[in-house]
Amino acid sequence: MRRNNDKKLFLEYMDSVSSELASKNTLMAKIFLLFWPGFNLVITTLTLISLGEASLTTILHAGAKLWFVFAIAYVIVINLRLIGLDEFAKKGLINQILVHVIIFIMIFSVFSPIVELPESDNFPKVMVVPFFFLILQIVVYVAVMHIFQQQRNAFEANLIIKDAELNVLRAQGNPHFLFNTLNLIATELPEAPEKAQELIYDLADLLRSSIDLSNQKFTSIAEELNWVRLFLTIQQKRFQDRLSFCIDVDKETEMLRLPALILQPIIENTVKHAVAPYTKKAHITVKTTLDGNKLNIEVLDTGPVQKNMLLKEGEGFRIIKKTLNLHYSNDHSFSFNSSADGGKTSITIPAVENRLEHQEV
Repeated sequence: MRRNNDKKLFLEYMDSVSSELASKNTLMAKIFLLFWPGFNLVITTLTLISLGEASLTTILHAGAKLWFVFAIAYVIVINLRLIGLDEFAKKGLINQILVHVIIFIMIFSVFSPIVELPESDNFPKVMVVPFFFLILQIVVYVAVMHIFQQQRNAFEANLIIKDAELNVLRAQGNPHFLFNTLNLIATELPEAPEKAQELIYDLADLLRSSIDLSNQKFTSIAEELNWVRLFLTIQQKRFQDRLSFCIDVDKETEMLRLPALILQPIIENTVKHAVAPYTKKAHITVKTTLDGNKLNIEVLDTGPVQKNMLLKEGEGFRIIKKTLNLHYSNDHSFSFNSSADGGKTSITIPAVENRLEHQEV
């Protein structure tokens, strides 16, 4: 299973890299093959009109020649490694500008002039202005692409920081869960060894599920609620007839994704505060619903009124808030309310399909 998860993450990474490269190449192609030829053709056409030399044949000839020149430049730029200039261009903005300027000047020198004008004293031959205008375009282009690259680097650095923070949160949450479950087994071992043995087997299944989920950033509702079912089954054996539970899953939400083990602190807190301290029967309900483009998850219990602030300031809720903020920024909600009817914890996040579930492993 670990190997399958690694393959899923690798495929996800390769898809993101391929998508990023395709997006960058598409942008470069649009600039070289559409924007620059079109922009320069407009300038050329206006110049010809002002000189009284504009004709459909001349304009079409100029457009074809401009497109051909920029197409050659595009091919050379995306294959800099073939001419040994890729490493030089990667060393900084100035190097990139120099490489592009040299390439364009060489190409335009070979194919100039773009428009053949009749020999006349009224048409002075001025080469400095067109080349200066071309160099200005190149500088702007390279600068913009450089800014895009810097933004991409900053975004990747931010992702690394988020990954580190999420790993810290998982490390804080997993021991908390394990100690609680081991305490449960220790409680049963002296008086009911057979029941303790069953709990050990259940714990093995639960730990296996926890390890699988902890190796993923996201999981599906179906997988997350399978963990919830395993955990509550253990707790039900502990409390016997004192605890019952129901998991109500909207079929449309089963393959939607959410941060892995996000429900762990909620379920643990519910058992700890709404079931364990009391002798009366308790019932826990976990519901998922789809509301437009939002996934709603609710955990309901029949426990007595709780002091909201004690729970909201606890370690479990802090982990949930931090995880949701890292993944969804301001596009989520998380709340806990307690009344005479019981406690209610709600999470609302964007409804996104867990696409990794559909990849072959």
